[in-house]
Amino acid sequence: MLRSSLTLVAFLAALFSWRLAGVSAAAATNSTDSQHCASVGACSALPVRCLSCEDPSSSCAFGFRETVSCAVASNATTCLGARNFTRTATCTSCFLLPPERYECERSSSCDSYKNRAYTSTCGVKEDTLCLGPRTFSKQLVCNFTVGTRWTTALLLSIFLGGFAADRFYLGLTSSGVLKLFSFSGLGIWTIVDVCLVASGYLTPVDGSVYIS
Repeated sequence: MLRSSLTLVAFLAALFSWRLAGVSAAAATNSTDSQHCASVGACSALPVRCLSCEDPSSSCAFGFRETVSCAVASNATTCLGARNFTRTATCTSCFLLPPERYECERSSSCDSYKNRAYTSTCGVKEDTLCLGPRTFSKQLVCNFTVGTRWTTALLLSIFLGGFAADRFYLGLTSSGVLKLFSFSGLGIWTIVDVCLVASGYLTPVDGSVYIS
């Protein structure tokens, strides 16, 4: 009987501690959110994540802009002016917004010449209202660069190609060493590389694009 009572007391104490921790965590989250949304400017200028706006999908015409009613989502958020106001929303899926209305994660690990596209996670900018999820995936063109210049590669190939300077510049170290110690294939390799660089076929090893 005593053991059962002690077990019950321990269970109730653990339950109380868990609920207290949950309340503390929720309070800390709300405090963090409030601080993140706090503004010394107008309430109407707050980012979308800090607002509660009506859904315009039932009344708007697809592709057009619609005026919707918004309010500051949390009473703990500090800002100036009226806490209820109107904002302009685009009556279209967030996924279909023009590129200037969202931001995507850029990749520097794709290959600009082999796999021209990669999947990126995109998010709508904070001042834009639209329909549906604000975070989505899109196929983007792989066009990152690390500053490798095509003109530099071509000049190195023409004037220092016999020393494999062009291949070392492009990061092609293994073939560069082979080219160097084979005396550039008695000059034939140099001529071939000049043609390959000039045509844009010989590119940086990391898959980045040339800059002009």
